[in-house]
Amino acid sequence: MDGIDFSELEELQKDVLNLAKEQFPKETKKFVIAEAKKGKELAKSIAQKEIKTKSGNYLKSFKTGKSKLHHKFSYKFYNDAPHGHLIEDGHNQYGGKNNKEIVGFVEGKKIFTKAQVQMESEFANDVESFISGLMDKELK
Repeated sequence: MDGIDFSELEELQKDVLNLAKEQFPKETKKFVIAEAKKGKELAKSIAQKEIKTKSGNYLKSFKTGKSKLHHKFSYKFYNDAPHGHLIEDGHNQYGGKNNKEIVGFVEGKKIFTKAQVQMESEFANDVESFISGLMDKELK
C-alpha cells in the first residue's frame, strides 16, 4: 500500500466535533467565549504597550461578541472605537497651512495581528487540553 490512509483520522475528527457539539454544547460554548475573552485581554495589553496615550477611549472599546459566522460556537474579539482602524492600519498625518497638507504617514500598530500571532500557540494548547477533558468526561 502506498501512502498513508487518513480516513480514520477524518472519522476521529468528526467524532470529536460531534462530541463537542452534541454531548457537551454548554462546555464548548463556555470554552469558546473564554478564549475570545483571553484574546481581547491580550490585544488590550498589546495596545497599552504600543499606544502610550492615557486617554483610554481606544482601550475601553475592546469587546467580545458573536461572530457573523452563524455557528453556535463562533465568537470574536474586536475594537469598536471610531478611530480604531486608524490605529490598526495607519493614517495620513496632516499639517501645514490650515491642516490640509499631508506631511507624513503614521504607520499602523497592527495590534490584532500581533495578538493573533501570540494567541495561535496558546489556543492550540488550550484546545488540546479541552478536547482531552471532553474525552475524559466521555469515558467516565
